[in-house]
Amino acid sequence: MGSSTAEKLQERQEEEARQKVPKDQRVSVKDMRCSNDMFLVMRMMQGNPLPPFPDFVQETLKHGYPKGLPRHQVKEHLEVAYENLRCLPDKMETSRRDPSWKVVPHELRKRLHGTWSESWYVGARVGSVCHLRKPPNKGYSNTVRHNFSNQTYTPTPMYSGTTHVAVGFVDLGTLLCADIQSGGRGEREGGEGATPQPLSFVGYELCAFAVAKTMVVWHMLCEGEASHYERAVLQVWYSSTWDLSTEALFRDAASSLLSTASSLPPPVSSILSHWADPSLSPSVPLSRARGEWLSLQSPTSSFLAGSLVRRKDRVAVGTYNLTGDFARADASAKKARGRRRAPKPRPTGSLSMFSCPDGIAPSAGLASVFSVVPFRECLQCARNMSGSATVLDGVREWLGVRLRALRERGRAGSVSVSLRLGDVTDYAVTREVSVLSPRTMSWSNVLDYVPNKVLHGLARRCGGVTCTHSGYTMNWGSVTKGASLMDYPDTKGRCQILDLALDTAKRVNKAEGLDPILRSPLPEHPFNISDLFLQYMLYPQWLGAWARAGGLEVVSGKGGERGVEGWVLGTKGDSSPLSATGDAAVYLTWGYGRVPPALPDATPHPIYGAMRQGWNRLWKLSPKGAVGGSDM
Repeated sequence: MGSSTAEKLQERQEEEARQKVPKDQRVSVKDMRCSNDMFLVMRMMQGNPLPPFPDFVQETLKHGYPKGLPRHQVKEHLEVAYENLRCLPDKMETSRRDPSWKVVPHELRKRLHGTWSESWYVGARVGSVCHLRKPPNKGYSNTVRHNFSNQTYTPTPMYSGTTHVAVGFVDLGTLLCADIQSGGRGEREGGEGATPQPLSFVGYELCAFAVAKTMVVWHMLCEGEASHYERAVLQVWYSSTWDLSTEALFRDAASSLLSTASSLPPPVSSILSHWADPSLSPSVPLSRARGEWLSLQSPTSSFLAGSLVRRKDRVAVGTYNLTGDFARADASAKKARGRRRAPKPRPTGSLSMFSCPDGIAPSAGLASVFSVVPFRECLQCARNMSGSATVLDGVREWLGVRLRALRERGRAGSVSVSLRLGDVTDYAVTREVSVLSPRTMSWSNVLDYVPNKVLHGLARRCGGVTCTHSGYTMNWGSVTKGASLMDYPDTKGRCQILDLALDTAKRVNKAEGLDPILRSPLPEHPFNISDLFLQYMLYPQWLGAWARAGGLEVVSGKGGERGVEGWVLGTKGDSSPLSATGDAAVYLTWGYGRVPPALPDATPHPIYGAMRQGWNRLWKLSPKGAVGGSDM
């Protein structure tokens, strides 16, 4: 018998507690405020004062307290976020430059994602790679449920007339941003003038919740009324609160799937039945939805308002951080001149986010729509809108454009979607995938949870030599020595890395015209800023070791036989500096036959070339830090 939701939540909390700062080492808001004030005075006395930090606490509260949340809770959350951010990165940077600074145990556990690789870490050289040697003891999907993806969507090539298999899809983001091209097998065989064949998108997921919710989203997208579908789908997909009309459409879609879909897996059918029946899943009160959303947000690591220069952006994003509201009907309502404002639709909590049958894993924290979108493209969308548009409006428009295009394809029959509950490591599922003869496959971040050689074996069995694979890894830095600033005990080298990283961040911000939008450097822990720099320097070491595990070679930008290409998303224009999960994921394209060239935008920003030169000069002066090999 499976564990209850409460038991799974307790299990996850116990695991998270092992990596957190001990309670007796945490500080109160009052203590943080005093410490920050002293630091600011010290910097002023040194003749190097910090620039003023915007008081987003008062700005957000002046805009109004969110309904459904106790005022004292909102104020405390904002104050903790403000005190945590207002002296970053300078305050933490000062301590990391101190010769007496040492890595403390809980920081090392967090850096290595546990204790299993500590013995490797102690003796490894910079650039050494320690591969995952066995699968995790417990499936990740058993204790964590993602309401939507936590990584930036990127354009994955797919071909009409072929099948794309998405492993661990979480949501439809891969299809939403797919680069669908002509020239699939079906079209080539039909010759010129042949009727275009549809793209078949087949998804496999371990998480029954992801299958059920994504089925509802696809049904609403293709079957819903044109006047309602877009806002309703965006709310179901991303928002913690819905309009009542969205809830009705959601229940109708769940009921329709139960009556029309054939042979639904029992776990998926159970979830859909729960959502379709108001007696099993009554409307979620706004206060409960807001309270549960806020409990999942960390004021010390996920509050984004302090990163923004413009007041209107800080208020919009700060309110989103507090409430999780996205694409709500009243969020963009404006009072027309000479007219009374129409009554706001009454909000209700998201059923998919806050009402699931017992036994479904609890929601993951740090959920943010900013984690799934390329920030610079969304910013351009906002610039193309009215002058009052915020970056959050730009995110809404960027997603809306792609949603409308996907709806057209779905309704026209040029894309079909089939979602299945299954573990691709099972032989029966692997065989099922191979029968589909996929032209392309995406693996999400399965690379983080399956040993390298095992994954290469699975990919070969599923797609043979004609399939092009793509995926990403978020945890590669945890198994690569040198990918974090804490890997450098030498004070001089650590300071030089900090200087290079901070300089690069400022130069990229300025070169891409982001200074009017984002603070530079961002108010983040210096680990986050320096680690992005280090990870760009060292990801080729990890990539080479990963390729060798599958008998492949790294091919850079040109494609080739039995090759793999990889790049760090955070070094390109489609990254998201406001992502709650960081910007240093490595994206890969590979194959066991011919690999097409990577997408044109896989080329890093020119500034990173100069950055690498600075890195090379640094390590020529420091032989002890020379890049090492791979511990296979």
